[in-house]
Amino acid sequence: KENKLKGGRIRLAAWRQGWQLHFAVMVIPRLAFSENVYRRGFSAGVYPRRFNRPFQLAKVKSLDYKFFIRAYEYALKNDHQEAILLNTGGQVVEGSRSNIFYVKDRRLFTPALSCGCLAGVTRQVILSLAKNLGIKTFAGEATVADLQNSREAFLTNALVGIMPLTYFNGHKIAAGQPGPITKSLTKSYKKLSQKYCTFLV
Repeated sequence: KENKLKGGRIRLAAWRQGWQLHFAVMVIPRLAFSENVYRRGFSAGVYPRRFNRPFQLAKVKSLDYKFFIRAYEYALKNDHQEAILLNTGGQVVEGSRSNIFYVKDRRLFTPALSCGCLAGVTRQVILSLAKNLGIKTFAGEATVADLQNSREAFLTNALVGIMPLTYFNGHKIAAGQPGPITKSLTKSYKKLSQKYCTFLV
Protein backbone atom coordinates (compact mmCIF):
# COMPACT_ATOMS: atom_id res chain seq x y z
CA LYS A 1 0.00 0.00 0.00
CA GLU A 2 2.79 2.42 0.92
CA ASN A 3 4.48 1.84 -2.46
CA LYS A 4 1.18 1.84 -4.39
CA LEU A 5 1.73 -1.70 -5.71
CA LYS A 6 -0.98 -4.26 -6.38
CA GLY A 7 1.54 -7.09 -6.45
CA GLY A 8 5.20 -7.23 -5.54
CA ARG A 9 8.07 -8.94 -3.81
CA ILE A 10 8.69 -8.24 -0.15
CA ARG A 11 12.11 -8.99 1.29
CA LEU A 12 12.72 -8.74 5.01
CA ALA A 13 16.21 -8.28 6.44
CA ALA A 14 17.39 -8.27 10.04
CA TRP A 15 20.90 -7.70 11.34
CA ARG A 16 22.70 -6.87 14.56
CA GLN A 17 25.09 -3.95 14.94
CA GLY A 18 26.66 -4.08 18.35
CA TRP A 19 23.78 -4.75 20.74
CA GLN A 20 21.19 -3.10 18.53
CA LEU A 21 18.96 -5.05 16.18
CA HIS A 22 18.02 -3.45 12.84
CA PHE A 23 15.28 -4.30 10.34
CA ALA A 24 14.63 -3.37 6.73
CA VAL A 25 11.65 -4.05 4.48
CA MET A 26 12.28 -3.94 0.72
CA VAL A 27 9.40 -3.91 -1.75
CA ILE A 28 10.03 -4.60 -5.44
CA PRO A 29 7.42 -4.68 -8.25
CA ARG A 30 6.66 -8.21 -9.35
CA LEU A 31 7.23 -8.91 -13.05
CA ALA A 32 5.19 -11.95 -14.04
CA PHE A 33 6.19 -14.35 -16.81
CA SER A 34 3.84 -14.75 -19.77
CA GLU A 35 1.97 -17.95 -20.53
CA ASN A 36 4.31 -18.45 -23.50
CA VAL A 37 7.27 -18.70 -21.12
CA TYR A 38 5.48 -21.35 -19.06
CA ARG A 39 4.64 -23.30 -22.22
CA ARG A 40 8.23 -23.05 -23.44
CA GLY A 41 9.85 -23.64 -20.06
CA PHE A 42 13.26 -22.67 -18.71
CA SER A 43 16.73 -23.70 -19.78
CA ALA A 44 19.30 -24.44 -17.06
CA GLY A 45 22.93 -25.43 -16.80
CA VAL A 46 25.18 -26.70 -14.02
CA TYR A 47 27.08 -24.02 -12.13
CA PRO A 48 30.76 -25.12 -12.05
CA ARG A 49 31.42 -24.06 -8.47
CA ARG A 50 30.29 -26.61 -5.88
CA PHE A 51 27.88 -25.70 -3.09
CA ASN A 52 29.66 -26.39 0.18
CA ARG A 53 27.53 -25.86 3.26
CA PRO A 54 26.25 -28.20 6.03
CA PHE A 55 22.61 -29.03 5.41
CA GLN A 56 21.75 -27.73 8.89
CA LEU A 57 22.50 -24.22 7.59
CA ALA A 58 20.85 -24.60 4.19
CA LYS A 59 17.53 -23.37 5.59
CA VAL A 60 18.99 -19.85 5.75
CA LYS A 61 19.76 -18.95 2.15
CA SER A 62 20.88 -15.41 2.95
CA LEU A 63 23.97 -16.69 4.81
CA ASP A 64 25.86 -16.80 1.50
CA TYR A 65 23.53 -15.01 -0.88
CA LYS A 66 26.47 -13.85 -2.96
CA PHE A 67 27.06 -17.44 -4.10
CA PHE A 68 23.50 -17.69 -5.43
CA ILE A 69 23.72 -14.33 -7.18
CA ARG A 70 26.93 -15.36 -8.93
CA ALA A 71 25.36 -18.66 -9.97
CA TYR A 72 22.38 -16.84 -11.45
CA GLU A 73 24.66 -14.37 -13.28
CA TYR A 74 26.58 -17.36 -14.68
CA ALA A 75 23.31 -18.81 -15.98
CA LEU A 76 22.35 -15.58 -17.74
CA LYS A 77 25.79 -15.25 -19.34
CA ASN A 78 25.34 -18.76 -20.78
CA ASP A 79 21.84 -18.13 -22.15
CA HIS A 80 20.06 -19.99 -19.35
CA GLN A 81 17.30 -18.80 -17.06
CA GLU A 82 18.57 -20.81 -14.09
CA ALA A 83 21.74 -22.41 -12.71
CA ILE A 84 21.65 -25.85 -11.11
CA LEU A 85 23.85 -26.23 -8.05
CA LEU A 86 25.75 -29.38 -7.08
CA ASN A 87 27.17 -30.12 -3.65
CA THR A 88 30.72 -31.33 -3.01
CA GLY A 89 29.54 -34.92 -3.52
CA GLY A 90 28.32 -34.09 -7.04
CA GLN A 91 24.66 -34.39 -6.09
CA VAL A 92 22.00 -32.02 -7.40
CA VAL A 93 20.99 -29.54 -4.69
CA GLU A 94 18.69 -26.88 -6.16
CA GLY A 95 18.61 -23.91 -8.52
CA SER A 96 20.13 -20.55 -7.70
CA ARG A 97 16.61 -19.22 -7.11
CA SER A 98 14.50 -22.37 -7.00
CA ASN A 99 13.93 -25.91 -5.84
CA ILE A 100 13.99 -28.64 -8.46
CA PHE A 101 11.80 -31.67 -9.23
CA TYR A 102 12.02 -34.33 -11.91
CA VAL A 103 9.95 -37.30 -13.01
CA LYS A 104 11.28 -40.82 -13.53
CA ASP A 105 9.32 -44.07 -13.71
CA ARG A 106 6.11 -42.09 -13.05
CA ARG A 107 7.45 -40.94 -9.69
CA LEU A 108 8.26 -37.40 -8.63
CA PHE A 109 11.79 -36.92 -7.29
CA THR A 110 13.36 -33.95 -5.52
CA PRO A 111 16.70 -33.59 -3.69
CA ALA A 112 16.49 -34.36 0.01
CA LEU A 113 17.14 -31.59 2.53
CA SER A 114 20.25 -33.52 3.58
CA CYS A 115 21.73 -32.72 0.15
CA GLY A 116 21.75 -29.04 1.15
CA CYS A 117 18.66 -27.64 -0.55
CA LEU A 118 16.38 -25.01 0.90
CA ALA A 119 13.14 -26.29 2.44
CA GLY A 120 11.18 -23.94 0.21
CA VAL A 121 7.55 -23.14 0.96
CA THR A 122 6.50 -23.92 -2.62
CA ARG A 123 8.53 -27.15 -2.49
CA GLN A 124 6.46 -28.27 0.49
CA VAL A 125 3.22 -27.27 -1.23
CA ILE A 126 4.13 -29.32 -4.31
CA LEU A 127 4.90 -32.40 -2.22
CA SER A 128 1.52 -32.04 -0.51
CA LEU A 129 -0.34 -31.54 -3.80
CA ALA A 130 1.40 -34.56 -5.33
CA LYS A 131 0.26 -36.69 -2.41
CA ASN A 132 -3.33 -35.50 -2.85
CA LEU A 133 -3.16 -36.35 -6.56
CA GLY A 134 -1.83 -39.84 -5.86
CA ILE A 135 1.60 -39.09 -7.34
CA LYS A 136 4.34 -41.06 -5.65
CA THR A 137 7.14 -38.81 -4.40
CA PHE A 138 10.70 -39.48 -3.31
CA ALA A 139 13.25 -37.12 -1.71
CA GLY A 140 16.82 -38.36 -1.96
CA GLU A 141 20.10 -38.01 -3.79
CA ALA A 142 20.05 -37.05 -7.46
CA THR A 143 22.80 -36.84 -10.08
CA VAL A 144 23.18 -34.74 -13.22
CA ALA A 145 22.44 -37.89 -15.24
CA ASP A 146 19.20 -38.45 -13.31
CA LEU A 147 18.02 -34.99 -14.22
CA GLN A 148 19.20 -35.19 -17.83
CA ASN A 149 17.50 -38.56 -18.40
CA SER A 150 14.25 -37.67 -16.64
CA ARG A 151 10.87 -37.76 -18.38
CA GLU A 152 10.05 -34.22 -17.25
CA ALA A 153 11.32 -31.65 -14.77
CA PHE A 154 10.30 -28.35 -13.24
CA LEU A 155 11.50 -25.61 -10.89
CA THR A 156 9.57 -24.02 -8.03
CA ASN A 157 9.63 -20.87 -5.96
CA ALA A 158 7.04 -18.50 -4.54
CA LEU A 159 7.34 -16.01 -7.40
CA VAL A 160 7.14 -18.30 -10.45
CA GLY A 161 5.10 -21.11 -8.88
CA ILE A 162 5.88 -24.10 -11.11
CA MET A 163 8.18 -23.43 -14.08
CA PRO A 164 8.82 -26.34 -16.49
CA LEU A 165 12.49 -27.15 -17.05
CA THR A 166 12.69 -28.22 -20.67
CA TYR A 167 16.40 -27.81 -21.49
CA PHE A 168 19.33 -28.84 -19.31
CA ASN A 169 23.01 -28.48 -20.16
CA GLY A 170 22.13 -27.75 -23.77
CA HIS A 171 19.93 -30.83 -24.25
CA LYS A 172 16.17 -31.32 -24.26
CA ILE A 173 14.59 -33.02 -21.28
CA ALA A 174 12.45 -35.72 -22.90
CA ALA A 175 10.34 -33.95 -25.57
CA GLY A 176 11.49 -30.49 -24.53
CA GLN A 177 8.08 -29.41 -23.29
CA PRO A 178 6.05 -29.58 -20.05
CA GLY A 179 5.04 -33.14 -19.19
CA PRO A 180 1.71 -34.51 -17.86
CA ILE A 181 2.70 -34.55 -14.18
CA THR A 182 4.01 -30.99 -14.44
CA LYS A 183 0.75 -29.89 -16.05
CA SER A 184 -1.37 -31.70 -13.46
CA LEU A 185 0.51 -30.15 -10.54
CA THR A 186 0.42 -26.71 -12.19
CA LYS A 187 -3.37 -26.92 -12.49
CA SER A 188 -3.72 -27.86 -8.81
CA TYR A 189 -1.26 -25.19 -7.74
CA LYS A 190 -3.17 -22.49 -9.62
CA LYS A 191 -6.42 -23.49 -7.92
CA LEU A 192 -4.74 -23.27 -4.53
CA SER A 193 -3.12 -19.92 -5.39
CA GLN A 194 -6.47 -18.36 -6.27
CA LYS A 195 -7.46 -18.54 -2.62
CA TYR A 196 -4.50 -16.48 -1.43
CA CYS A 197 -2.59 -14.72 -4.22
CA THR A 198 -4.78 -13.93 -7.19
CA PHE A 199 -1.90 -12.17 -8.99
CA LEU A 200 -0.08 -15.52 -9.32
CA VAL A 201 -2.65 -17.03 -11.66
